[in-house]
Amino acid sequence: MDFAIDLETLGRVSGCPIVSIGCVSFERDAEGTNEELYLELNLGEQFNEGYKVDANTLAWWMQQENRDVFLVPDSKRKSLEDALLELRQFVTIWGDDGSCVWAIGSDFDIAMLRWMYSEWDINWPFHYQAARDVRTLCDARGYDRKTLVIPGLMAHNALDDAIYAATCVQHAFKHGK
Repeated sequence: MDFAIDLETLGRVSGCPIVSIGCVSFERDAEGTNEELYLELNLGEQFNEGYKVDANTLAWWMQQENRDVFLVPDSKRKSLEDALLELRQFVTIWGDDGSCVWAIGSDFDIAMLRWMYSEWDINWPFHYQAARDVRTLCDARGYDRKTLVIPGLMAHNALDDAIYAATCVQHAFKHGK
């Protein structure tokens, strides 16, 4: 069982607040996803911890159609520590020693999450060699992921983007060269 993960954040570097985490389990040689996890994180807590908002990213968010994600009160969001622990438990329950974690891009979602786990002194839930890049796979297999359209998914929703990443992996293995 593999996992696809996506973050929505208020910046583009480690140390910026994480708005939400989406994670799905899936099998590379199947269609669809299995288990899903969506977590919205307490932003006030992250501001108090010193995580910095990137002004350009915030301005970009205010132009997005799903900017209402910021209307959810912090009282209904998970603390960063609880979210990291819940993600870890999710991976432990549904994964195994051979599980890979996929993200679109090799230096953002996974790198940022690994940094957060380290900052909070929580063990990273994946093997150190488990990280995989959807873009690299699609390029290597000759699969144009931009042709994949999945009705009902909203761009820049962490869960929907994780579903999209998992589906790209499946299509690249099935339809690629």
